[in-house]
Amino acid sequence: MTETQEQIAEYNHITGVTKITMPLAPISINTMYSIYKGRKLLTKSGRKWRDQVDPILSALKVHYSDNVGVQIDVWPKAARKFDLDNCAKSILDALQRNGILENDDLVYTLVMHKHDKHPRKRGGAIWVDIWPYNPEV
Repeated sequence: MTETQEQIAEYNHITGVTKITMPLAPISINTMYSIYKGRKLLTKSGRKWRDQVDPILSALKVHYSDNVGVQIDVWPKAARKFDLDNCAKSILDALQRNGILENDDLVYTLVMHKHDKHPRKRGGAIWVDIWPYNPEV
């Protein structure tokens, strides 16, 4: 991992928790993909986000093949209204595409928080925490 990536993605070997900071995803799956001649294609904003986030995630050498809990915190670019649940799919798909999650159906607990504009990140930000799911806790 590069120095920048170490600052934005880390795995704690003791707790099994992975913490990731990534750029703000397109807010909905509709802005991430478009349909052209019956095929689903990544939009320009979807490709840009994928190109930003894939190096961060692929450099993180962690793989979950059992049930997990995921917490997603979203800070938009500006204080504006948006549906929080719309951004979950693109984030979970990115985690699966980069091998962090074997499959996004392993997510047994999903907690999401919407925040006001981030005081230090002008472009918005997403924080993702992933941990081994334990129904006993």
